[in-house]
Amino acid sequence: MIVIGNDTVIGRNVDIIGDVEIGDHCSVTSHSILQSASHYKNSPTFAGFVHPIIIENYVWIGNMSVILPGVVIKTGTIVGAHSTVCRNIGNFEIVAGCPSKVLGKRDEQICRYVLNYRPPFN
Repeated sequence: MIVIGNDTVIGRNVDIIGDVEIGDHCSVTSHSILQSASHYKNSPTFAGFVHPIIIENYVWIGNMSVILPGVVIKTGTIVGAHSTVCRNIGNFEIVAGCPSKVLGKRDEQICRYVLNYRPPFN
């Protein structure tokens, strides 16, 4: 099941696969992949599984990022463009890379905004 919170913007060509919960005031930018389904690597039958992805409030996921099964992204996190997130991320962390790693912290006071999305095209 896919659940998307209030005031959350999902960009163009974002793939959401499996069970994904996205909180309020989030931005998932274009060409990102949120994939909670995959296959067991050692299964002789290529058996699949689903481990839900949970994205809390005020999260910003940069362009072309990949979020893998079972990941929890806590409140206020920024995921840099082209990142692969394969582990849980703490509150207000800034992560980037493949695999992603913590680069810094976000100011907690900044997370009081309301996204006012207006596409620049018709």
